[in-house]
Amino acid sequence: SCMYSVGLDGGGSHTKVVILDLVKKCVLANESYPLSTNRYQVGLEKCLQTMHECITDLLSKNSVKLNDLHHVGLSVSGFNSEDTQVVQFFQQLGYPQLIASHDTDGPAVAFRKQFGQTCCVHIAGTGSAQKVFHFQKQKLLGAFGDRIYEHGCAHSAVHELIKALLYQFDNDDWSNAEIYRQFAQQMGIDEDYRSNSLLDLFYGNNKLKIAGFCRQMAESEHKLVKCVLFEQIDHLTKQIQQSCDCASRMGFDGELNVVKIGSFWKILCKNEFNEYFQKIIKDMNVKMVDCTEDTAAVGAALEGVEGDGWELGVFG
Repeated sequence: SCMYSVGLDGGGSHTKVVILDLVKKCVLANESYPLSTNRYQVGLEKCLQTMHECITDLLSKNSVKLNDLHHVGLSVSGFNSEDTQVVQFFQQLGYPQLIASHDTDGPAVAFRKQFGQTCCVHIAGTGSAQKVFHFQKQKLLGAFGDRIYEHGCAHSAVHELIKALLYQFDNDDWSNAEIYRQFAQQMGIDEDYRSNSLLDLFYGNNKLKIAGFCRQMAESEHKLVKCVLFEQIDHLTKQIQQSCDCASRMGFDGELNVVKIGSFWKILCKNEFNEYFQKIIKDMNVKMVDCTEDTAAVGAALEGVEGDGWELGVFG
């Protein structure tokens, strides 16, 4: 009998896997693996193999077999459309039904299963995207536009800071090495962000380092750094307003639940940034919803599962 489902949330630095007990309507097990399942970083073959290893590891630890599974849900960047190679890979290994979804879908499914309410999932991580889910209707906002402009996320913050500082340091009397040394010194960061590394960050080529660099930015007291981060908060609030307007056009009239996903939201842990953010959104009819790191994986495991009223413990 198919008593369980598996959800996997893939990312550039960690891969999270959960097992749901479909009878007891609860999370049976969860684990985060420090492995990349971003197909654009490691290639599709390596990505699929890592997914398989993470899933089978957690199943083995909990004495669950593949034929005990109703389905496996994936909430992974680049896996939100039918991909014959992906389906065949899992089928050949004896997996049950495979459900791949956009990386905004998992959190929305989890929210609707637990609360039965309209929501917007707002991803602000390395990149950004929003998706409004209004009962049977849904609308994706900014997934392509924000990849082009990269606003309200770590990549945008890092990109704008590097541009501003290097303009400031662009002196004919300095060598490139001296410019990068001055950059590191001003920022108070490790000097491994040198010539090529800085350009990789600027153009978004090194996804793994962008998040770490942005975390260092959030701790900085440098005036220019703060200015850049305040500008990114402005972008975040404009995107939230865009989601509210979209929900209104879809016929929703009420307080919009905004589910926060992604590491860039953590900059609001700093009081001055949070106070600025709260001041801007106070006149918006929104409720900001915190998540645990398992939210997307739990939502992926719930794709295609009938019934509501789940107590998931993944929302703050």
